[in-house]
Amino acid sequence: MKFFLLILKNIRRNVVLTALTALTTIVLVIVVTGVWSILDFLDRATTEKQRNLKAIITERWQIPSQMPYSYANTLTHAAARDAGDLEPDDSMTWSFYGGTLDLKNRTLNNSLFAFAMEPGKLTTMMDDLDNLPADQAAEFQKAVERLEHNRQGLIVGIERLKMLDKRVGDRIKLYGINFRGIDLELEIVGLFPPGRYDKNAVVHRDYLLNEVLEKWPRDHGGKPHPLAERCLNLVWLRVPNTSAFSTIADQIESAPYYSNPSVKCETASSGIAGFLDAYRDLLWGVRFLLVPAALASLAIVTANAISISVRQRRMEIAVAARGAQRRISSGTQRAVDGRDRRSDVHPDLSRRVPPRRHDARYGAAIGRGRIRAARRDVVTSRAGSELACRP
Repeated sequence: MKFFLLILKNIRRNVVLTALTALTTIVLVIVVTGVWSILDFLDRATTEKQRNLKAIITERWQIPSQMPYSYANTLTHAAARDAGDLEPDDSMTWSFYGGTLDLKNRTLNNSLFAFAMEPGKLTTMMDDLDNLPADQAAEFQKAVERLEHNRQGLIVGIERLKMLDKRVGDRIKLYGINFRGIDLELEIVGLFPPGRYDKNAVVHRDYLLNEVLEKWPRDHGGKPHPLAERCLNLVWLRVPNTSAFSTIADQIESAPYYSNPSVKCETASSGIAGFLDAYRDLLWGVRFLLVPAALASLAIVTANAISISVRQRRMEIAVAARGAQRRISSGTQRAVDGRDRRSDVHPDLSRRVPPRRHDARYGAAIGRGRIRAARRDVVTSRAGSELACRP
């Protein structure tokens, strides 16, 4: 408790210095922690797995990837043509749909980005949704089943639902941003479990395809939508190991079905690494320049704060040290004088340890800083004197 009170007293001595030091330390710790958290996430995302891999198929020469939906049927089977060709363990297609509740006054809060996909693939192919706790898995499975039975259904993340200011069961109309003229009337049928997908949403793939490929030409005299041949963005394949991935990648890239546009197959980590390759120098600077500079600044700020505090109390520390030295010296001298007087009364003790040896030994002990050992000797001497005085 005494040390705690001493800490509080020192903190209150200079409130401005304490506040600035604390603020600087907090900011630098947040910067270092945030930067290293992002770098660690990128390292894990770009680390290749050896088993249970996910392959991603995209358009070879364009970002964002936009492929005809006619590719989907063969790509989900890894372009298997012969009896001995490998097929993936599972597959999933993604089409991206961006919409807003108010096309004239579009804001972040009234906008929504959604994956158009098969509802059943949510629990088998989406990361972190295939290994949920039992209670969350049961609740999410009900939402997936509602989406399967309702093509106009929508599953949305908790944070995005709050930003839209809606509830489960509400009906909304989204005006297309990337699919111009494709407006979707949706019913919110469920929520994603808390965590990774808090700001995402999923719509039924068949509903979007029907609007783009069938309803639009019917309403526009047979004219296809501008994105009719570019409405497939990604295809995901689950493969058992790296050997199977290499075989499947060769099958896809050598297949004659994908010439315009051509496609490429890579692991998810390779795809992320390829995207980050353009920022390689920036990431190197963050890792090896920004973080060390922040740590060095933190050390300098801490050392400077300690130095200022010590310099401000230099006179006080000197006075306290001088007073303590005087008290120790006077107490030791009184102990020596008392022992010499007892030695004069009891000659036997003086023969064992002469007074001059006492003085020399205690003077040397004080000079070497052995004050505690000297005090223990004094106590022992007093006890011996009392024993010698007994009849």
